[in-house]
Amino acid sequence: MERRLNDTERKLTDAFNRILRGCPQIISKKRKLSVRAVEDEAGLARNSAFHYEQLRAEIAETVASMYGAKLPRPAYSAGKSEDDLALRREIKSLKAKNAELKLENERQQQESDKLSSQLATLGQHYKLLQKEYENNKSLLKQANDEIAEFKRGKVTLLRED
Repeated sequence: MERRLNDTERKLTDAFNRILRGCPQIISKKRKLSVRAVEDEAGLARNSAFHYEQLRAEIAETVASMYGAKLPRPAYSAGKSEDDLALRREIKSLKAKNAELKLENERQQQESDKLSSQLATLGQHYKLLQKEYENNKSLLKQANDEIAEFKRGKVTLLRED
C-alpha cells in the first residue's frame, strides 16, 4: 500500500519531478539542482523540506549523480550507527568523569586555600616567636652581665700591698 503524501510533500515532489524533466515553472532551467531550488520551484518557504528526509536524500543522490558531488550523510541515519552509539556512550562517560574531576579539583582548591591560610598564620607566629627569642636572648645576656658584675663586686682582695 502506497503512503499518502501531504500537501507540502506533494508540492515538493511535483517540483522535483518538473526540475528533473527540465521544465520548471518558477525557477530558471539553468539553476543548479538543490533542496532550496526544489523548495523555490514548489513555491514554499526555506526549510520546508526539512521534515521530508527521504525526499532530501533522493535530491542529494540525484545531485551527486548529475554533478559528481559527494553524497552528504543521510540525516535519518545520523546518530544511529553502532559507532555513533559507542562514541555517544564514551562522550557521556567522559562528561561524567570530567564532572567528578571538577568536583575533586574544587575540593583540593579549598583544601589548598585552607592550608595556605594556615601557613600564613604559622609564618606570623614564627616571626613573633623569633622576635621574642631575640628579646629573651638580649635579656639573658644583660642578666648574665649583671650577675658577673655583682660577683666581681663581692670579691675581696686577700692581700693589699
